[in-house]
Amino acid sequence: MLTLVADNSWNAGIVLSEFAAKWPDLAGARGRATRDGAAIGEGFGRDILGHPFNSVAWLATQLHSRGAGLKAGQVVMTGSVMKTVFPDTAASYRFELEGIGSVEVQVM
Repeated sequence: MLTLVADNSWNAGIVLSEFAAKWPDLAGARGRATRDGAAIGEGFGRDILGHPFNSVAWLATQLHSRGAGLKAGQVVMTGSVMKTVFPDTAASYRFELEGIGSVEVQVM
C-alpha cells in the first residue's frame, strides 16, 4: 500500500490552472465530487494532514534531510480531500474546490 501512495500509481493525471498568487483558506475549503450531478465524495483541505501545505512542508523536510530540495516550478500534489473514486460507468464527473475552481470530464 505504501508504494502505491509513494508512486502515485492510482493517479492517471492532474489538472493544472494558471498560477494563483493569492489562496483562499485552504484548510476550510470544501472539495466535492459528483457523477452526473449526484454526490460521490467530499472533504476539506484540513483533511490533508491538517492543511494541504503541511504535506509540502513534510516533503521539503524529507528532501532537505537527503541533501535535496524543491525547485521553483515543480508541481507538488498535496493529497486528496476525499477517498479515491474510480469511474465505473459512462458519466459526467465533476470536482469542485471552493475558492479555487472546478474541473469536469466525460467518461464514455
